Amino acid sequence: MITITRKTLKVLTFLIFICSFIPAGAFAATFYVAPDGDDGNDGSRATPWASLSHAGAAVKTFGDRIYITEGSYDDNAQCVLAKGVSIAGAGWDRVTIHTTASPYILAANSVPVVDGSNEIYGITIDGGDRAAIAIMSRGRSNQKIHDAVFANFTGTGVAIYGKYGWDDTSGHFWRNDATASTTQTCSWAYNNLDFSVPPAPSDWAAGVEVYNNSFNDCKLHPNVLSGALIQGNTFNNNGQFGGNRSSIGHTSYWFDSCDINDNVIRSGDQGWSIIAIEMWEIRDCRFFNNISDSWFSLRGSCIGLKDGQKYNYEVFDNRFEAHYTPTTPAPAIEVMSDIQAADIYRNYFTGSAWEEGIAVWGADSGANKSSDDRITNIMIRNNVFDRLDNSSNYGGVHLSANQRNTVIENVRIINNVFDGNRQGINLGGDGGRLGGITLTNNIFMNHTDKVFVTNGGGFGSVKVDTCIDYNNRLWLLDNAGVIAQENILREDPGLQQFGSRPAPYYLPLEGFTNTFDAGKDVGLPFTGSGPDIGAYEYGLNNDVIREAANAIDPGEDVESSDTDSGEMDGGEAPAHPTEETGDPDFVSETDEAPADKAPASNPGDSGKESSSSSGSGGTCFIGSLTR
Repeated sequence: MITITRKTLKVLTFLIFICSFIPAGAFAATFYVAPDGDDGNDGSRATPWASLSHAGAAVKTFGDRIYITEGSYDDNAQCVLAKGVSIAGAGWDRVTIHTTASPYILAANSVPVVDGSNEIYGITIDGGDRAAIAIMSRGRSNQKIHDAVFANFTGTGVAIYGKYGWDDTSGHFWRNDATASTTQTCSWAYNNLDFSVPPAPSDWAAGVEVYNNSFNDCKLHPNVLSGALIQGNTFNNNGQFGGNRSSIGHTSYWFDSCDINDNVIRSGDQGWSIIAIEMWEIRDCRFFNNISDSWFSLRGSCIGLKDGQKYNYEVFDNRFEAHYTPTTPAPAIEVMSDIQAADIYRNYFTGSAWEEGIAVWGADSGANKSSDDRITNIMIRNNVFDRLDNSSNYGGVHLSANQRNTVIENVRIINNVFDGNRQGINLGGDGGRLGGITLTNNIFMNHTDKVFVTNGGGFGSVKVDTCIDYNNRLWLLDNAGVIAQENILREDPGLQQFGSRPAPYYLPLEGFTNTFDAGKDVGLPFTGSGPDIGAYEYGLNNDVIREAANAIDPGEDVESSDTDSGEMDGGEAPAHPTEETGDPDFVSETDEAPADKAPASNPGDSGKESSSSSGSGGTCFIGSLTR
């Protein structure tokens, strides 16, 4: 008989209490893969395995890790990764795995989405110019993929999903067969958007982080993500790897409270299958500090914003620069369909490849529903549109109510600079309705065709107020006869016009009365006796302007009936991710990238940092100036 004394019981209770504070994985094991290993070994440091695919089959305990030592590997079997198992390589420039398997690494569960807690980093995976996928994660939250290189997969380097399509098996969300009886969540009903069914709370993959990677001739394909971070990645898709040369997304669906920032995207072309970022069904997402030579296609939410969400998306501090002859000219930013509110600001647009800087329009799918396709509460502010002179250019900003039920209303275009474009603003009531358009405190200069063009019918009010018209070929071609204008100044705007663009080139000259303190109060902060005209307010930094703008109700100027934002029975998205949670003790530090890989193929050139509301990575907009 065992007798437990009161003292022994206290000791056991104390030990149990202490163990409750030991994090999961504290006693995790590490297994090793090496070029001279053998899959018949036990995976220890002394007797490592030879392949990652074998290691994936052998390591199943949550919290365990697979370490890949320096070397080159040929591994054509699939690595099936268990929940909670991490893969760490000695460094992206020290470990290269050549594979024909697709997907090579599979981390998969069915819905409801589970805690995956897989982390993959420090490796290069090369698909050898095959139509394959390097990593597929589906049905798992808390996935981290970082400091890795994915090369030559002729399509997708990383695919990361919550629910894997409306049927959870095909990866397809677009449905042409949806009816009023459709019940499958994550159904995006092209034939009638009224029949779309949003993700259920258990469909979302939360806490996904993809950062500091390099994608060479392949893309990142995300779907059904909440609270995701896509940051500091480089996409080099100038190579000819098939018809699809997109970088992030490409008909990707369902995003809530995600940050896409500090990425560098090089496509060398644009077209319907060559898109820098294409993400649809967006709520409360932010795209900032990215550099791109191809276009963003951003669609709103057909089922509306959740309570407390202000915008479908914010797009700010990005640099869009494209100097080439495109396959199919496109806008730098496509603002398309079902927008409850969007804020687009402090971006820089330049180059002859763009058809427009910003295009706001409906879509053919938007016409396939019984209600109006409403695009409302758009703010376009503090941007610079510089020399967009494509021969088919429709302007720095193009608003087109291009479908029978497209309604575009309450668009505020304020404090921008339009310089040297073919056209400035192109407005088309092309079958739908367009109204409540205000343009204030803008500078229009050096346009080679027309500054303002209107066509078609279905117009409501369009007002141009307190703007500068300088050295333009033609100010106005108002075919629709709808533009009201006042306080138009036809004088030199008084910009610095030296140095780098956009800043300091487009900064106002202090004391130059045509722009300095000469603007109209539009609700943004300013110094002096009044706002400056143009993209920059002398004396204020970016954060002050952004915070103040976010205090403005985006719907306050709507002239017609209020937009029904709708409700969505979707999963709650966590807060925007902020902190780095890497494992510096597990993978040795990598040396400086070899010259043939840096900087284009060097993951983490920009470094993963805390998500913030402003930065200089994309636009080089300068901050505070002394008045």
